[in-house]
Amino acid sequence: MSLKGLRFTLEVDGQEPDTFAVVSFRLTQRQSAPFVLSVDVASDSFMQTAGMLLEKKAVLTVWQGDIAQRHVNISRPLTDTSRLPYQRRSDLEDPLSILDEGYKNTFFNNDFGERVSVHELTTSGDGRSFIKAWEHLSLETYNDRHGYCTIGYGHLIDKERCENISIPLQFQTGLTETSATLLFDSDLVRFEQGVKNAVSVNLYQHEFDALVSLLFNCGENFFRLRRAPLLIDNLNSENYLGAAEQFLDITSGRGNGLVRRRNAEYNIFSEAIYNAEH
Repeated sequence: MSLKGLRFTLEVDGQEPDTFAVVSFRLTQRQSAPFVLSVDVASDSFMQTAGMLLEKKAVLTVWQGDIAQRHVNISRPLTDTSRLPYQRRSDLEDPLSILDEGYKNTFFNNDFGERVSVHELTTSGDGRSFIKAWEHLSLETYNDRHGYCTIGYGHLIDKERCENISIPLQFQTGLTETSATLLFDSDLVRFEQGVKNAVSVNLYQHEFDALVSLLFNCGENFFRLRRAPLLIDNLNSENYLGAAEQFLDITSGRGNGLVRRRNAEYNIFSEAIYNAEH
């Protein structure tokens, strides 16, 4: 089982630690409760039965790395009958998203390797291609959707319309594809630094790429100005799944194009799937 993220173990009194293994679980939502958690276990001992397990103290542990986050006594009733109306026990009210991450990390392997310091990362080739595909390439100056004068791969010249300013000499005759790429590379450094200034935890390469893409679209100071506080707060608390979900809320009601880009960045952050089709 993975030592990263969440995982599950089951311990039963009087049995060796490796007697039982959690082989699967199911989460079912119901109107009367946040969720129902069903656990399937296996044992290499033919002497063990479900009835014998329930007669003993059986503890399901949710782990974050090597740290136990929650212990659940699965021999106890799931319902708190100490007061009316009867309710689900409060110690079982983990968010579905957290248990889903635990399921993925317990039963699926990934090839992401180890998360590393954000300061060791720069945007990958896949990340660069993704951003360039979304920004498009214009070798001539144009006014973006905000009415700002722009050129190349989304390079901002001025927060004015092109016809209302004096175009800098270097852009007056347009760009070549090579010079546009060099300008993109220069711009990218600012957005990478914006991520590094805001993030205090280790990241996978694809997580870093998704964050850089977000800033390239929203501005290098987007995180510093607390425009996405839940994303950064979740991320710096090592709630990577919660941070990923915040991508889907950063749309500002600006139409389907932005919704598609946020969904694409969510897929990069959570699954390392780079898809720039739109």
